[in-house]
Formats: sequence, structure tokens, C-alpha cells
Amino acid sequence: MASFEFTPDQEAAITSIANMVITACPGSGKTTVVAEKIRNEVKNLPDYKGVIGITFTVKASKELKVRCKKDACDVKASFFGTIDHFCLSEIIYPFGTRLIGNTPRSVECKLFDEIPQAIKDQVPTISGYSGELNSDLYRVFEDDIKTLYENGYVLLELLGVMANYILNNSLACQKYFMAKYASVYIDEYQDSSEPQHMLFLKLIDLGLIGVAVGDTQQSIYAWRGSNPEFIESL
Repeated sequence: MASFEFTPDQEAAITSIANMVITACPGSGKTTVVAEKIRNEVKNLPDYKGVIGITFTVKASKELKVRCKKDACDVKASFFGTIDHFCLSEIIYPFGTRLIGNTPRSVECKLFDEIPQAIKDQVPTISGYSGELNSDLYRVFEDDIKTLYENGYVLLELLGVMANYILNNSLACQKYFMAKYASVYIDEYQDSSEPQHMLFLKLIDLGLIGVAVGDTQQSIYAWRGSNPEFIESL
């Protein structure tokens, strides 16, 4: 049981089975509410299903997982991790080969600055690009993405772009999410970028329940394309 008594609004959020946006200021207990909501949901799921719990830091992910597993709660087949980890482990690594090309023996996720210069010279479109990244840009970078992939690299900056393309074009990927997950929870949604926002909407379109959690007054990642307008639009 939680260590404090939930308000009527918090109780309503925990027991609801609808898509929802939860907005709350720091210190208001929203992480506790989200954890209790997940615990409430997974107890009714079969063992092969779970929920997706996305946070913006590894530390926050570990904290959410610990809270959800309190009192030996079985979280079933749930995923807890950062958006980058989600894009890699649930979309790009298992389903990328079908759409991107041949998979090398190992694939590393790197920032563009960490790629060897000899490889950078083979990806002129990415090297020369200076605009904002959005979910529609896969075709622009397609040849360069394939070149990087075949050389064993996935760009950290393009994870959202790649994940959107794969999720929208791989029927196997779509069936995987529909079969394995019941809901998707994204914390700190005010810090979502456009590709992350479009991933969330696509998962809802596939039938998952969507729960966006955040505070429009706390956005701190505008420098990387995040925008509080996305949570407001929901």
C-alpha cells in the first residue's frame, strides 16, 4: 500500500482505463500515482503482456520499476527504460533489419561526433544537415542510415526518426506491440521531441492505452527539440 492517502483526483487517475494526460507540479506525488496505476493495471494482465514505462533518465526508470514491483508485485512482461533504450531494444534492434538492410555482427549506438571520420565521409546528407529532426525525415537520410547500419552504427540523434519509420512500416513490429503491451506511460512528457510524440500517437493508434505525465512549466530540453506544446496538444 502507498504511504499516504490518495486524493479523489489521484484515485480517479489510478483506476481509469482511458487514455489520459496527468499534469502535476513537482512534489505532488505523480510518480507514486503512476506507479500505483501501473501496479493496478498489470495485476489483471496475462503473464505474456505488460505495460511500457518510459522515463527520461536511467535513474528515474530504475525508481519507477522498483516502485511498481513493491510488495512483490509481478509486472509481467513490462518494459521500463528511457526513450532511447525503448527505441533501440523494442523497435530498431529486433525489427530494423527487415527495413534498413543487412545486420552486421554487432551494432553500436553512437553520437554522430563519435563515428569514425572515414564513416562520416560516407554519409554526406547527415553530415551537412543542420535543421530540426522530425519523424518524416527517414527518407531524407535513408541511404546514410543504411550505410551507417551496415558499418555497425546507429545514430543516437536519429533513434526517433528510425523508430517511427520502422513502427509505421513493419507489420511484424506493429503486431508485436499489439500482442505484448496493453498501455504506454511516458513521464516528463513536456520534454518529448516531435519523433517521440509521434511514436506515442502511433502506439495509441495500434490500440494501446496512452498515459502522458508531465508539467508544462518544467520543460528543460528545448535545445534538443523537446516542446511542451506536444503535451498541451494531447
